[in-house]
Amino acid sequence: MNSIQHVHRFVLPATVIALLCVVGSSARAQGVDITASGTPLVGVAATPGSSASLLAVPGTIGNFNNYPALESPPNAIDDVVATKYLNFQKNNAGFIVTPASPSVLAGFLFTTANDSPERDPMNVLIEGSSDANATVSLNSNWVSIYSGISGLATDPGRLTPGTAVSFPNSVSYASYRLLVWNVRELPVIANSFQFAEIELYANSAGTEYCSGDGSGTACPCGNNSLAGSNTGCLNSLGMGGKLVAGGNPSITNDTLVLSGTQMANSSALYYQGTTQIAAGAGVVFGDGLRCAGGSVVRLGVETNVAGASHYPGSGQLHVSVKGLIAAPGTRSYQTWYRNAAAFCNPETFNLTNGWSLAWTP
Repeated sequence: MNSIQHVHRFVLPATVIALLCVVGSSARAQGVDITASGTPLVGVAATPGSSASLLAVPGTIGNFNNYPALESPPNAIDDVVATKYLNFQKNNAGFIVTPASPSVLAGFLFTTANDSPERDPMNVLIEGSSDANATVSLNSNWVSIYSGISGLATDPGRLTPGTAVSFPNSVSYASYRLLVWNVRELPVIANSFQFAEIELYANSAGTEYCSGDGSGTACPCGNNSLAGSNTGCLNSLGMGGKLVAGGNPSITNDTLVLSGTQMANSSALYYQGTTQIAAGAGVVFGDGLRCAGGSVVRLGVETNVAGASHYPGSGQLHVSVKGLIAAPGTRSYQTWYRNAAAFCNPETFNLTNGWSLAWTP
């Protein structure tokens, strides 16, 4: 990598609920899904606003915070619609999740489970915490950021997305707690809540470019990623590395975070460029495509855990400072990560998609 150089239930007031914006039926909320299979998540029950959370356990006791062994909490974000998360405590229970990096949550989308529509969540509460260890500590300070409809008021059918819900939020949190506080209860009284999937959306800053799906330069070994996945070329794990940016790209109020996922557990270099190579199509480089070029600055080398990392981390310089951004303008970003498994070309590295954004004063 040396060739890149430095240069009880809870309801918000009606006035707040009125601000909520529900987007079209079965539509995705605007933003980036901050969860994926493997993201730390545990089932819990809690009193809204309280710091303590009670860990859900395997079991089938009625009116108790437990779940069938094959219908466990991580199923909620495993990207497999055929699985589901079911909890027999149908009110004030749900989960805590800690995404790969802090994020500004702004929406969500539920997908219904395979049966029993009476168990569909109708109303949910979402809280945020700065505790990046919330799934382990189970004792964090929580701030309510949403309470209201789930997007499933009208039954969309089984194994089907509901209506995406978005809401106003400008604060970044490390972890989120979602509690179901009302279920459909029709056509019969429910004994639990359940759902197949939930996608949590954060505000994104900028736009993706240079995907490894063959829409630009072809990946070097026929290892194109799935069209529309907005990732780099496939790595030895069968996934394309994915880079997104969230937060505020403001020189005077920089909260930007670059987040990489779906990479090998290895070192990952986050870097900044001033141009998009080959007009945004990229050029073959190792097992992937190099997308960000021009005057390049190395931001930082991070260690991927569960295939994910981010920059800046705790104690690291803001992107604008490390990137020497003194005036508004457009910059490009990419993550170059080691993938030592014999897979494609002799070089043992790959890259994510590129990301472009405009810095403001």
